[in-house]
Amino acid sequence: MNRVVSIYPPVGFTQQGRRDNNEDYIVPPVGRATHHDRFFVVCDGVGGAQRGEVASLIAGESLQRFAKQHADDPVDSSFVRAALLYIEAAFDRAIADEPDANLAGMSTTMTMLSLHDRGVTIAHVGDSRVYHVRDNQILHQTDDHSLVNELVRTKQITAEEAANHPRRNVITRAIQGSTNPTTATVYVTQDVAPDDYFFLCTDGVLECVSKDQLTTLLADTIQSDQEKVAAMLACCADGSRDNYSGYLIRVADVAPLTTPLIPDDEVPMVAPVMAPTVQPMAEPVPMPVLAEPEPAEMPAAPAPVATSWPVQSDIHELVEHVQEPVVDYATANGQPKTPDAVSDAASDSSFQLLAEGDSEADERWRQAENRNWFRRLFS
Repeated sequence: MNRVVSIYPPVGFTQQGRRDNNEDYIVPPVGRATHHDRFFVVCDGVGGAQRGEVASLIAGESLQRFAKQHADDPVDSSFVRAALLYIEAAFDRAIADEPDANLAGMSTTMTMLSLHDRGVTIAHVGDSRVYHVRDNQILHQTDDHSLVNELVRTKQITAEEAANHPRRNVITRAIQGSTNPTTATVYVTQDVAPDDYFFLCTDGVLECVSKDQLTTLLADTIQSDQEKVAAMLACCADGSRDNYSGYLIRVADVAPLTTPLIPDDEVPMVAPVMAPTVQPMAEPVPMPVLAEPEPAEMPAAPAPVATSWPVQSDIHELVEHVQEPVVDYATANGQPKTPDAVSDAASDSSFQLLAEGDSEADERWRQAENRNWFRRLFS
């Protein structure tokens, strides 16, 4: 068993793709990661009217802040449980402090990778994914919190049918705030070796890069890591209908590790716990199943009626509800509704989250200003 001693320079990316707005967020920001970094986050805000770009920003920045504040703590299931409570409290504060910014109902997926003295910790909520790849083989892959994945797992449909399933964009878990506390799946490993890859990505990448393509690409000994990411970006630019973001991290050196995993490391599911500083609602609101809107150029379904359909623990009960309307974010004419951060900012001077830029430089400036907004809000 080993721990990671050093890594090669990580390669991160986040692209708008064919969406009207980029609601993905990565930590560290694009171009800022170095071989000294040991903590990485990729989030995918749930699209539409509910401020997915704000949700992913708050989740990513809050998780990074929590990790810095608890740098000496073991990164295990207890760490992730506390981190989720911290993020949910940040959601609550943003919603309360920015009442005119339409933040209520915002949500996001989250993937986290931590390289630490006792091994490697991976945690995720939703359908953004993490891979651990070695020698053209996937050693570990996170299990999507999605409707189609549940249907595949229970053999209701095949993996091939899932790829084109009409409900493939429905996720069964997301970070939403303390009124809808969520759970994370946590995985800790000490099985690491030089030239292992860890790849975090949003589902926009998964639309275009299959597992076979990923392992073949990462096994290439000729291309640099930057060239491998460029190849993935070319595939996504041609085929993805969504934002696409990720981080590619390659292990450079490891050291033997005799410290065993503590029992909490081996707990795969983290139970939601209400933060003591948050007052529970008299009638808890069930977490809805969330769906990303289809892109504008795709045929759109009629506008559904918003419901409060909770996540079902019984897959048969879940399948029965599939025919009912689920939470979707669409306008009356069936077109996806996208955030209008600039127009909202004009009517509310306290809310300074900025919309998508036209170039890579604009995008980096926009995200930097949005991080400043977060820090002003939580200073």
